[in-house]
Amino acid sequence: MDEPLSNLDPQSRVQVISEIRGIHRELKTITVYVTHNLAEAMAISDRIAVMREGTIQQVGTLGEVYIHPANEFVSDFIKYYDISYFLHALEKRL
Repeated sequence: MDEPLSNLDPQSRVQVISEIRGIHRELKTITVYVTHNLAEAMAISDRIAVMREGTIQQVGTLGEVYIHPANEFVSDFIKYYDISYFLHALEKRL
């Protein structure tokens, strides 16, 4: 899926994220979900891949990537976003 929620209003986006996660759990499949929106990625994903210029910089759970970034690019990318988004998404996993 390539940025499937980019044109949705915030309320619809939350509903669709919930639906996608439900379908993903029900089908027990691997889904590649492409987005530039880190908050969206964290809300929908079990694992994330951070890419730079087409090269994967790090793959891991939200906690792994946030707490142990593989390099300065990953650290800067993850920490650019408001920590509250990260913590909210992480709490949903626990």
